[in-house]
Amino acid sequence: MQEVQAMNTKIEDNSYFKLWWLFIEASFFSSKARNKELSQYGITMEQAGILFCIKVLGDNVTSAELGRQRGRERNTMSEALSVMTRKGFITKTQDSVNKNQIRIQLTPKGRDIIEKYDRKESLHDIFSCLSEDELLLLEQLLRKIHKKALYLNEMNAPLEFLTKAFN
Repeated sequence: MQEVQAMNTKIEDNSYFKLWWLFIEASFFSSKARNKELSQYGITMEQAGILFCIKVLGDNVTSAELGRQRGRERNTMSEALSVMTRKGFITKTQDSVNKNQIRIQLTPKGRDIIEKYDRKESLHDIFSCLSEDELLLLEQLLRKIHKKALYLNEMNAPLEFLTKAFN
């Protein structure tokens, strides 16, 4: 009996690993295709994600809130925002009340980049192999996985920008 339980656990563990591996590989190659598409606009996927987050949360979002919403460390977010400022996609201003906070605004160039990269041709190409029902099921499953991953990373509240953007 213990052998059967051990075997079932092993099969289950291998299935989890296989699913995780497929998930990572699909994400990696999808990201690679998306980065290739975004590179024609002089932007990375990370920068596109930050611009999207600012668009959804609104101008004057703080850098700390962006970091929290994106699940990034403060220094990582600060570096990304500095690069985006140099590229002219955003401006950073010190909060007039709390001098420790930095407020982020999209520039006209940043808004223009969002309009250009919003076409998402590579994403359409990738997901076009799925039926409408499969896409809906995939979304439901990814939301469950995302919620569990947030919980495991002690981020129990749903991220505001995801709720605003996709609900």
